[in-house]
Amino acid sequence: MTIITKTANHIGKEGAIMREILFRGISEVTGEWAYGYLVKTQIKGNEYFSIIPYDDLAKTLTEKRWFQVIPETIGQYTGLTDKNGKKIFEGDILYDSLFDDNGLIVFQGGGFDIEENDLIWHCLDCDMSDFEVIGNIHDKPELLKEMG
Repeated sequence: MTIITKTANHIGKEGAIMREILFRGISEVTGEWAYGYLVKTQIKGNEYFSIIPYDDLAKTLTEKRWFQVIPETIGQYTGLTDKNGKKIFEGDILYDSLFDDNGLIVFQGGGFDIEENDLIWHCLDCDMSDFEVIGNIHDKPELLKEMG
C-alpha cells in the first residue's frame, strides 16, 4: 500500500515553501467527492485507488473509513485558491474575468498549468484574483465546450 500524504504549508528544506498535498476523487460507491490522502493498493495484479480523510488517520484505518474512487476522477490540489478562496484542483474549470474565457487546470511537466484557448499559463505561484472555479471536467464537462 502506498499512502501519499499531506504536507502542511511551512518552510522546508533550502527555505522553499511547501504546499498542502491534498487529493480528491469520486467515490465508486456514493458518487460523491472524497478529499484527503491518496492510497494506491495492488491486489492480485489489480490497482485500486482510495481516498482517506485527513481528520484522524489512525481512526480512519481502524474503522475502514476510506473511499475507493474512480481513477479517472483523481485530482491533486494545486496549492492555489480562486478569488473567492476556493481550493483549485487538477481538472477544475476556471472562469478568467480578465480575458472573459474559461480555462482548464492540468498537471504537466511537473507542475500545474491553466490551458485557456491557445494560451498555457504556468501556475507555480499565479495571482488567481481574476479566476473563479466554475466547475470541473467530471461534474460539468459541457464547460469545456465553451472554451475558446
